[in-house]
Amino acid sequence: MRKAVIDASGVGCEPASAASVAGVRQLRDRGIIGEHERVVAVLTGHVLKDPGIIQRLSSGDGAATGAGEPAG
Repeated sequence: MRKAVIDASGVGCEPASAASVAGVRQLRDRGIIGEHERVVAVLTGHVLKDPGIIQRLSSGDGAATGAGEPAG
């Protein structure tokens, strides 16, 4: 679901790239990263590596990924 969160923010990434954000969220949930700390999660893969997600979202089938309508 982290990919859906990233996509919904308007950034868009390919599925494997969302792992960095998932890792940051897990560390935050465990208290390893503090509430007021700043963290950078690098997304190395662009959404164009996963063109199927763009097709599913533009067809209105956002439920397939948990995302809503495309940003923009």
